[in-house]
Amino acid sequence: MSLHPVTNFLFRLSSKSKSFGASFLGLRLPVDGGELRIDRFNDTSISTTLPLPAWLCRPDGQLCLAGFLAMADEVSTFGMGAWDARHRPGVSVTLSGQRTSSKTIEAGEEITFNAALIKGGHSLAWMHIEALSGGELLATGRHLKFQPAGLPPFFAAVSHPVIWPFTRSLAHAGLRAWADRQPPAHMDLVPRPDAPRAEALSMTEATPTDAGAAVYSLLADGASPKSFVVALQRHHGNPGATLHGGCGTMLLEAAASASYCAERGVAAAPPVQRMHVSLPGALGVTKPRTAVVAAVVSSTKPHAQAVLRCAAGKSTAVEADVWW
Repeated sequence: MSLHPVTNFLFRLSSKSKSFGASFLGLRLPVDGGELRIDRFNDTSISTTLPLPAWLCRPDGQLCLAGFLAMADEVSTFGMGAWDARHRPGVSVTLSGQRTSSKTIEAGEEITFNAALIKGGHSLAWMHIEALSGGELLATGRHLKFQPAGLPPFFAAVSHPVIWPFTRSLAHAGLRAWADRQPPAHMDLVPRPDAPRAEALSMTEATPTDAGAAVYSLLADGASPKSFVVALQRHHGNPGATLHGGCGTMLLEAAASASYCAERGVAAAPPVQRMHVSLPGALGVTKPRTAVVAAVVSSTKPHAQAVLRCAAGKSTAVEADVWW
């Protein structure tokens, strides 16, 4: 299946820069030693299939909703790079999803991740996302992107509306030539197959005080706050070297599940059924930096809120509502 030159470029760039999608999720094309298969690609949709990495599998065999959102974030963003009139991949504003099946999933099982453009314009783009196994729908959701941001300065100039009709074919040729020159970016996944989620994501538990009292919540019955310090590195980022939205989603889900376990007195939280993630800010990961992730669960309802922010600042980069 032939890919649009922009989408192909983004997948190759992700592997070359060892970004989160390539180095944690295994979203690499065969040319870069990956097992990602492109089943369908057209002007408004993309369908991909990938053997599920072992570290993303839950012990109970249920689909990890945060893992689904992380995969879908990357696939839909790279598709959007082709679907947008100026090839803008945009930046994520919200990610939301819900599980639709209790089918057992095993490591290495082929999972299909689909994304389709619902509506796109000058400023915003809405995409439908879903995951399937053997034709059975496992999860579905939405991805909202802000289109004017996220373009490299050189490409923003080349794709200016005044000259874009004349430069589009040259830009496509340049992206193809760049991709053809790149050597294969073979790599092993960063997490061990049996790595606990917190270890895989470089999370270290801390007290709320040590974490800068990062928990703030609108939950009137909030209880059992949990805070973690995260040692962010380049491989936690996207090709643009800011924190990958899917990585942020997985960090928040892990913190929320830890709060759930502390409040309910159980060893493991059940699978998350629904998540709504907002991404109001960006954290650069060009150099190692420390972030704080914190969550608090409701004492009466299967609901938690979680936030992620830079340890040195007060502005929130990612926040989520989580339901079991």
